Amino acid sequence: MLFRDATWNTMLNVRTPIFVTVKKLRPKLATAEIDAKSQELMREFLEHVRRFQAEYPGDHDPRKIFESWAIQKIAALQYTALQLTAELVDLRKQIRTK
Repeated sequence: MLFRDATWNTMLNVRTPIFVTVKKLRPKLATAEIDAKSQELMREFLEHVRRFQAEYPGDHDPRKIFESWAIQKIAALQYTALQLTAELVDLRKQIRTK
């Protein structure tokens, strides 16, 4: 069975239809959500800087503090993506065996 994915403009070949709730793209809402997440990340980073400077007093290069924080965030995103990928692979295997 072929399904057209309008978001990515691709065709999906699915033998067993999988029904999921997909969030529709709403540019204004997406912009607001992205802005809110950006604000949250900035607050989180400033709190990280305060904790870091309290734990390690002295003169620190702000760029290095940011880089280490950003690397932690990227690593968490990569871990999450890998976990989701593994779960999708497992789900596909389960669907195929039914």
